[in-house]
Amino acid sequence: QISVFLPMVSKQSGHIYYVSPNGSDNNPGSRNLPWKTLTKAASMLEPGDIVYVRGGVYQEAVEFSRSGTSEDSIQIIAYPGETPIIDGNNFTLPGNNGGSLLEISGNFNFVSGLEVRYSSYLGVLVNGVHSIANKINSHHNLHSGMRIAGEHSIIEYSKVWSNDMQNY
Repeated sequence: QISVFLPMVSKQSGHIYYVSPNGSDNNPGSRNLPWKTLTKAASMLEPGDIVYVRGGVYQEAVEFSRSGTSEDSIQIIAYPGETPIIDGNNFTLPGNNGGSLLEISGNFNFVSGLEVRYSSYLGVLVNGVHSIANKINSHHNLHSGMRIAGEHSIIEYSKVWSNDMQNY
């Protein structure tokens, strides 16, 4: 049996879930039976919950709109040693009407360790209150790589490069 240390950013009072490109959205979101999409995870999370995102490519636009609290944030974290990639499928997602591949619109959310690439518009939009985008690698998006609009929110330790691809 192999033990893996899974870091938690703050105290955890909710559930721990998992997402993997090899999962199914009909699964319970456990380590052995993970969900397949970030969209499924976004619809299920409650204050205090943590979702570990396994490495691989997720071709979907996702909005984390559910809110944590100041005592129990919602945490969306890359599984240790793995790189989850949110991919815009060669500039076709999230569509022609604007939007972003990764939107953090809920309050008190912590998102860490994701790569976001090839969006047809924005890579990442943080417009929740007291939310943190941490260690995000956002590149080759048609417009801005990351945009922040939420009060008291933070983008930290992130890489934003080769965006505004419409100008290339």
